[in-house]
Amino acid sequence: PSSARDGRAEAPSATRPPDLAEHRHRVEVKMPHLDTDGSLEARVVEYYIAEGDVIERGKIMCDVEVKSMMVFSMDNDDEGYSVVEKIHVQENEKIPKAGAVLFTLLQKGEK
Repeated sequence: PSSARDGRAEAPSATRPPDLAEHRHRVEVKMPHLDTDGSLEARVVEYYIAEGDVIERGKIMCDVEVKSMMVFSMDNDDEGYSVVEKIHVQENEKIPKAGAVLFTLLQKGEK
């Protein structure tokens, strides 16, 4: 939309859910088990989130590379909003093992 006064487009307003205080349920997002031989050569290529971000369902959160060839994305599948609490594995850092916690989200619900 344009402003009637100066013709410039207005910045879209950011939508933040009003109930973030209710986000007490901690969810650990872990590296899935992909290799049958137990070895894991994987790293987080890029995060599209930062600690404290409020993210909606369907938001791509990161890209992970496995064995220097396969890249897959992880997205938020919570019904409402999630809050990024902590990133445990940094970009380009080797993921130590399958099941390792990549980052932690807070979602609405009980602890």
